[in-house]
Amino acid sequence: MLAITGVDQGIVEKYRGHVPLLCKVLRGLLQGGFSPEHDVGGITNPFLQVRILQLLHVLGRGNAEASDQMTDILAQVAANVEGNRNAGNAILYEAVNTIMGIETIGGLRVMAVNILGRFLANRDNNIRYVVAVDKAAVQRHRATIVDCVKDADVSIRRRALELVYALVNESNIRPLTRELLDYLAVCDPEFRPDLTAKVASLVQRYAPDKRWHIDQLVAVMSQAGTLVKEPVVRALVVLITNAPELHPYAARAAVRALQRTGAAAEPALLTWALWTVGEFGEALPGPGSAGGLLEGERPLPLGEGDVVGLVETALRRPKAPAAVREVALTALAKLSARLPGQVERIRALIERYRGSSLLEVQARSCEYARIFGHDALRPELLERMPALDEAEYARDMGAGTMAAGLPSGAAPAGGGGGDLLGVEDAGAGGGGAAAGPAGDDLVDLLGGLDAAAAADALGDLLGGGPPAPAPPPGGLAPIVAFDKGGLRVAFAFEKPAPENPGLTTIVATYTNSGLEDIEGFTLQAAVPKYMQLRLEPASATLLPALGAAPATQRMHVINSMHGAKAVAMRLRLAYTLGGRQVLEQAEVSNFPEGL
Repeated sequence: MLAITGVDQGIVEKYRGHVPLLCKVLRGLLQGGFSPEHDVGGITNPFLQVRILQLLHVLGRGNAEASDQMTDILAQVAANVEGNRNAGNAILYEAVNTIMGIETIGGLRVMAVNILGRFLANRDNNIRYVVAVDKAAVQRHRATIVDCVKDADVSIRRRALELVYALVNESNIRPLTRELLDYLAVCDPEFRPDLTAKVASLVQRYAPDKRWHIDQLVAVMSQAGTLVKEPVVRALVVLITNAPELHPYAARAAVRALQRTGAAAEPALLTWALWTVGEFGEALPGPGSAGGLLEGERPLPLGEGDVVGLVETALRRPKAPAAVREVALTALAKLSARLPGQVERIRALIERYRGSSLLEVQARSCEYARIFGHDALRPELLERMPALDEAEYARDMGAGTMAAGLPSGAAPAGGGGGDLLGVEDAGAGGGGAAAGPAGDDLVDLLGGLDAAAAADALGDLLGGGPPAPAPPPGGLAPIVAFDKGGLRVAFAFEKPAPENPGLTTIVATYTNSGLEDIEGFTLQAAVPKYMQLRLEPASATLLPALGAAPATQRMHVINSMHGAKAVAMRLRLAYTLGGRQVLEQAEVSNFPEGL
């Protein structure tokens, strides 16, 4: 397709006057009668038709008058071109691209979406793979797309998963999550990591209520525990600490998960369940386990000894990872302050591991055993953990250890780096997505910087990075928010409303100085709760090599605590480079003062 980015707008304006002529030529091609030597499969010169459609895309983009002039011919193409041959499909594909890219009326867009539906139903995987998505209009084909997630062809499955991920919203999160979880239980091993990450991300982004959020993440951990990344478990811990009304329910959910999975429980599920039982175990024994039940929940009659027995069973698992045993010892220590009738039993269990060959397990056993010698202090030392502020915790901890008393490494073996949380954009088009005004996704969006990003930051600190852009006269200094592998993200700042000092417009410029084009570029951002963020669509998702045509994107930030707290932001950048998917994460901490 012709690159829209980098096109000289002066040339575009000059050629917009020729839109009626281009439409006339295209209409003649549709009617046939031109040189037969250029026909392909009974279609007159499909190469020329594709080129004309690509040019119309460029000329109609952002211009209502030019778009109106080409509406009739685009409708003819969509209605009359046969899609039973590759030449026809090529023309239809470009027609859909053009319709979706110009200022078209709703009826024409419906025709384009119906063509996409035919592409999805085609048996040719190459045709099915190229389907693009208009999130609002293509919802009618959601069932077909979900079926494609189960296709035998792995490339179709991955493409369909991307489409499902883009289509999810607050109104359809429940049925789509149920479909994806059903498929997660039976999908091929090589497909499980991507599917697990996306399901967890969708649940965290669009959960209609906290109880449903807990249930779905427990289901994900039960089915794919080793693939659930640490930030997902950490975010669930923070969610529960901030929902006191669900503490008993969370404890019962943890017990049911442990009973259901038995010895086969995954480390991620074990660490979360043991932490939850340790924090809220007093809600489980006796009548308390049957009281306060939520709608549709079964009673869970347990005695104090049963609760301790569950933790002991996890602690004694022969193949339990060290991290699980560490959390189990912590849970036992906590339960000693919550279940007074089990103190001596818990003391004996903890003492048993003072000679463990695992250093951290041994250390915890010795430390907790000493606490039992100070009964007056023990309940206070082992109090329930206070609620954590999601945004503050994520910003302060950065790449630190797991929240809420879970040790570093207690997460599943698959955890390392932030989870995918590609979030559906809120008015950002294809150029990126912002966290909602409450910043609910900040905790799980970017769990920490990877080693490469840390090395880049160290290079900048020692003077190895590029110099920062010079500030404009009398303005805020621009910054380099990200610079790695040829991809550079620079922020410039505007203050559009002097009467509102907390409002800032950030103009992001994306430049690719590498030797290969960057395709499908998207930027996602998350901010703390005291901030609001809205992203406009990016000017392009293609960043040509050698810095040929930078793309731009405007972000509107409101800092409700201007003057008291600084602007903070975390970024996630996703793109394709040389056919390889790349995902980068960064924390922007060098914003100028005054934002």
